[in-house]
Amino acid sequence: MTNIKSLLDFWNTVATTKGYKPLSESELKTVITENRYYNPDLDYRFEVNGEIKGFALGVMGDDETIPFANKAGYISCCIFDDEYEDDKHVGEALDYLERKFRNGGRERSEFSFYNPMRLSWCMAKQNGHEHNNRPGVLIGSKLYEILKRKGYETKTLECSMHMDIRSFEMPKEMKKLEENLRAKGITIDYYSEDDITGIHEFLERLNNALWSIQIPDSLRKKEPLIFVSDNGKAAGFTGPTIREPSGRGYFLGVAVDEAYRGMGIGTLLFHKLCSGFKEAGVEYVTLFTGKDNKALEIYKKVGFTVEEEFATMRKTLN
Repeated sequence: MTNIKSLLDFWNTVATTKGYKPLSESELKTVITENRYYNPDLDYRFEVNGEIKGFALGVMGDDETIPFANKAGYISCCIFDDEYEDDKHVGEALDYLERKFRNGGRERSEFSFYNPMRLSWCMAKQNGHEHNNRPGVLIGSKLYEILKRKGYETKTLECSMHMDIRSFEMPKEMKKLEENLRAKGITIDYYSEDDITGIHEFLERLNNALWSIQIPDSLRKKEPLIFVSDNGKAAGFTGPTIREPSGRGYFLGVAVDEAYRGMGIGTLLFHKLCSGFKEAGVEYVTLFTGKDNKALEIYKKVGFTVEEEFATMRKTLN
């Protein structure tokens, strides 16, 4: 599939109405057709009189950057013009990708944050502020209802969240908590190879397939990651505190070892992340988290607002 202009026209007239970020021709090439995960055999296009009216994109791969690569085929997007967004046309796109996944030895088809081809979308109520990847399918959308009828089950519910980080201030109680923890040998600071050990063991305890790939990669790139340290041993992480060109703050997530929960460390860790973003000149931060995740309340207390809800969805391929 090489007709860039046709795809670009479709993207900026149809995909943007579904919440996706507008793209220039060079951006479209970077994020889609020249993306390392792009496979033209998993590029489905529905055309009417030579114009694209539907576009679905799948990902299969076997490299170490894709979680569950040998089991799952990921659908990066399934976008149709309103006139054709129905069971028939969307169903044909799904059937095509599912058949490709099945022939490739995959056990399931998924819409989820594990999808490695990240397509940025804009938060409807935040003046175009963007997030770097949809964590699933927008609850209440036509696509969501069609997928349910086509055998896709909701696996998790995810909340997208937003905060203007420029207004962030570290609360006095967080500063006091940090002092108390330091007196116990527990510190929260940017990673230093000389000061932090036990990263591999920490990742094994987290048992998160995506972080096990992303965190070592971030460390190799010397990105600014923040770690919780108990006398030099890794016990939590967040970051990196990176400002993207859009002004958005980029980070992988927040996690604390189970043995250290209930001490306020997770809350302090997230405050430290926000402080690091502000120092880096970040304007706003977007994130998503599980609707039932206890961290949701932490984010709200810091100042984040819930914007939209998404479902990660999966279908077993027989």
